[in-house]
Amino acid sequence: MDDLHQGVRANHEQPQGEVASGEEIESEDGEFAAGRVTLRELSPTIVAVGQRLEQIRSAELERWGRELRGLDPVQRRAVEALTRGILNRIVNGPVCKLRAHSGAPKEHLLAQLVRRIFGAT
Repeated sequence: MDDLHQGVRANHEQPQGEVASGEEIESEDGEFAAGRVTLRELSPTIVAVGQRLEQIRSAELERWGRELRGLDPVQRRAVEALTRGILNRIVNGPVCKLRAHSGAPKEHLLAQLVRRIFGAT
């Protein structure tokens, strides 16, 4: 999830005043500019999927809270790292596919499908 959040954060760190206008995008290399725009459009999907998976992870840790209560801080951090690592692995494939198909005619359908699969609204 950290890689996911870093990529999304990078897309959103550009100040709103610096968002390129249509004329500026046309003057840039078409493929690069189109890729930047479509990745920005995919960011809400990527964020929503990440948030949904984090909700599931947190709920499961809470559900298992009684059993995990006896863990020392080092063990607790290990469980946190393990569960986050699993989520990173799960989300990596769909996010890579979304990025690979950004700008494709059916990009929005793919993004919608990914959101539905993960229950991200």
